[in-house]
Amino acid sequence: MNQARQYEYVTDRLKELVIAYVNENTEENLLKIANEIQKENFLETKKLIDLAIVEIKKELEKMSDKFVSKDYLDAKLEALEYKIDNKLESLEHKIDNKLESLEHNVDKKINELVMDNKSIKKDIKYYAFVIIALMIILQPKVIDFISNVFSVSK
Repeated sequence: MNQARQYEYVTDRLKELVIAYVNENTEENLLKIANEIQKENFLETKKLIDLAIVEIKKELEKMSDKFVSKDYLDAKLEALEYKIDNKLESLEHKIDNKLESLEHNVDKKINELVMDNKSIKKDIKYYAFVIIALMIILQPKVIDFISNVFSVSK
């Protein structure tokens, strides 16, 4: 409402100056008209600039969600790096634990196999000594048995 009154005042003032110029036809009145038109143009331009600034601010406020500042982006990237580092450390810790567990299991199995191997070697030595002892003890009978088997087959 205030802008309309101001516009009416400026327009009325310009009308008065034009009427004064037409009636008196003086150069002074013509300069007054030119000055008044210049003031009017300046005020209208200022109003348009103010209105444009307000509209631009409104649009920027609407778009502010779509844009971020460098500091905000840096903070988000830092937080992301921190999370990634934590996850990597956690994964490395889990992998290390799994490897230790696997190494322990492999060592346990190897020890079991070594013990089994020693037991088998021990058993083989025992059976070998038993067979050798039996061969020595039973040598004459074994030779007779073998010769009987071969002679019968002829």
